[in-house]
Amino acid sequence: MNLSIDWNTTELLAIAGFALGLICSLFLFYVWIKYHRNRSHILLWSGGLTLFYIFLIPFIWANLGINVVLDKWTNFFIFTIPLIFLGWVLVYLGIIRVKLPLARKIPTIYYSLLFFWVLSSFFFYAIRFYSSGYQQLLSIIGIAVFFIAIHILILLALLDWIKKTSRRGSVRVKTGIIFIIVAIIISVARYLIILNDLISLPHVFWFLSVAGFDIVFILRSVVVILLAIGFVLAHKHRPSEEGA
Repeated sequence: MNLSIDWNTTELLAIAGFALGLICSLFLFYVWIKYHRNRSHILLWSGGLTLFYIFLIPFIWANLGINVVLDKWTNFFIFTIPLIFLGWVLVYLGIIRVKLPLARKIPTIYYSLLFFWVLSSFFFYAIRFYSSGYQQLLSIIGIAVFFIAIHILILLALLDWIKKTSRRGSVRVKTGIIFIIVAIIISVARYLIILNDLISLPHVFWFLSVAGFDIVFILRSVVVILLAIGFVLAHKHRPSEEGA
C-alpha cells in the first residue's frame, strides 16, 4: 500500500509549528551544554520536544515525492508511538526535576517505575500493531494507560509548580508554566479526538486516516509551539532559590 500526500496550507502551517519546536529544542540543548549542565530539566525538555517530530518522517518523505509503502513502515510505527510517549515522560521528569532543589535528587525507584512504564509501551504497541483482534479495546487501553495518564501526571506537577512559585517566582517563569499547562490541556483534547476517530479502524488504515485529519496536525502544531515557548520562558527557573 503506497501513500502519497499533497500538502495544503494547513499541513504547511503544521510543519512551520514543528520547525519552531525544533529550533527551541536545539536552543535549549545549546543553553544546557554551554551554561547550565547542572540543570537537567533543560536537557530533558529539549529531548522531549525532539521526540515529538518522529511521527512526521513518512509525511515528509511522501511530500518529497517518495512513495511510502505502509507495510514496510510497520516497525517504524511500532517504535514511533512509544517514543512519543517517552517524549512526554521526559517532559514530566523535567518538571519534577525543576521543582526540586539542585542538591536533591529524584529517587531511583521513581526512575525505575517510569523506565518500566516506557518499556511496557514498546511491548504494548508491538502487540497492538500485530494483533488481528481487539483493536478497539487495545486503542482505548493504549491512549488511556499511557498518553492520558502521563498528561494527568504532568498537569498535576505543573499545578504544584505554579502554586510553589505563586509568590516568589518571576513573571517570566509563571507565564511559561501557564503556556505549558494550556499545551497539556489541548494535547489531551487532541488525543480524545484521535481516540474518537481511530478507535474502530484496522491497524493498516489508521495512518491513512490520520493523514486526512487537519485538526490533528493543527492541534499538535499548537501544542508543540506552546510547549516550546513555555520551556524557553521557564527554563531559567532556579529551584534552589524557590526552595521547592
